[in-house]
Amino acid sequence: MSRDAVAITDSWFSSEAEDAYHVADAVTREPDKTEEAPEMLPRLGVEGEAPPVRESAYGPVEGYVAKRSATATKTDTPIIETPQSISVVSRKDMDIKNVRGIGDAVAYSSGVFSETTGEKSSFGGSNIKIRGYGGGDLATGASGNLRLDGLMVTTYGGYQTSNLDPWLFERIEVLKGPASVLFGQINPGGIINQISKRPHDGMYNQIRFGSGNFDKASVMFDLGAELNEAWQLRIVGLGLDGETQQIYGERERYLIAPSLRWTNGATDLIL
Repeated sequence: MSRDAVAITDSWFSSEAEDAYHVADAVTREPDKTEEAPEMLPRLGVEGEAPPVRESAYGPVEGYVAKRSATATKTDTPIIETPQSISVVSRKDMDIKNVRGIGDAVAYSSGVFSETTGEKSSFGGSNIKIRGYGGGDLATGASGNLRLDGLMVTTYGGYQTSNLDPWLFERIEVLKGPASVLFGQINPGGIINQISKRPHDGMYNQIRFGSGNFDKASVMFDLGAELNEAWQLRIVGLGLDGETQQIYGERERYLIAPSLRWTNGATDLIL
C-alpha cells in the first residue's frame, strides 16, 4: 500500500473518531450551573358563591323583569317558553310607583287600559280593559277579568263587587289573549291574575305609615318569620281611613292575610 493511501485512511479514521467524541460530549455534558432557576408564580386562589335560588312563579321577582310565570300554563314555567303574551308587575315595581289600586299597577302594561271611571267612594275596581275587552260597569268599575291565584274574584256589576288591595300581592300578571281552556268563561282579551304574598326564604319585616289629602291615614305591615327548618309564617295587613273628593264620601278598609308554609325540601304546603 502506498504512503498516500495510508494517509487518506488515517484521516478518515481520525474524522470519524472526532465526530463520535463530539456526539458523546453533547450527550454527557452537564447543564450550565450559571443558568437561572425557573421563576415560581404566586399561588392563585379562586373562590365562588353558590348560584342564587331559582326564581319561583309564585314568589318575589328578582329585580324588575320576571323570568317565570304560572298564569298561562298553571305550572312554574319560564316566560320565554310560554307561547302567550304575559306582562308581570313585580312587588318592587308596585312599591316604587306607590300604587293605590290594581288599575295603577297595570296601567303601564301593553294592551291594558284602566282608570276610565275616575275616583269613587267604593273600592269597586278600575274598569280595566285588556285588548279592548273587560270593564263595562261604569258605576262600580268592576272589571270581570280579575283572578286571585287563578280563581275568579269579581263579576260584572253590583256594588258588592270590590277590588282587593295591591298590598296583598307579590306580583300581578296580565295574560293577554284567549285562555278559556284554563280559566273557563272569560273575555277574549285576557285576564289579570293577582298572586298573593306567601311565606318564602329570605323574608324581611316592614311597617309603613301614610297620610294624604282628605284626612287620609293608613298603616301597612308585612311580617314574616321562620319558625324552624320546616315551618314559615307570614302576616300581611292594612288599615286605611279617610275621605274622598266627593262630599260625604268616606273610605275605610281593614284587612289581614296570614299564611303558613310547611316544606321538607321537596314538597311545599301553604295554608
